[in-house]
Amino acid sequence: MRKVTTLMQILLIHGRKFPEEELQDWGFNGTPINDVEYIHMTYFSTFTIGFRTHKACELAREQTGWATFDDRVLEVSREHDLVRTKEGYFGDWEIQPMPGSDDVYEPKKTHRNDACLL
Repeated sequence: MRKVTTLMQILLIHGRKFPEEELQDWGFNGTPINDVEYIHMTYFSTFTIGFRTHKACELAREQTGWATFDDRVLEVSREHDLVRTKEGYFGDWEIQPMPGSDDVYEPKKTHRNDACLL
């Protein structure tokens, strides 16, 4: 049986320019981070994002400024309880299917324990 999945994107929400900024409203939304294959968290301290292709990973690195963690994987940069990117600091983030992404593909094995992701 072939396992398939839909491409995902990360949405960054409740943005601000400085971490200590007091928001008078909901803040701004960041640019979506596309072609996400998986998210991995270690002990609530390290968050890594795996991408479908090297190109998608490089585009996300340029967009966010996040450090390369592994092949096609970036480590999310955080400050206090906020996600940090080149655009600003974000209090919320979520993952959802990319708009118009009816494409399905066979997932790759992770860099961790060779578990296959859905």
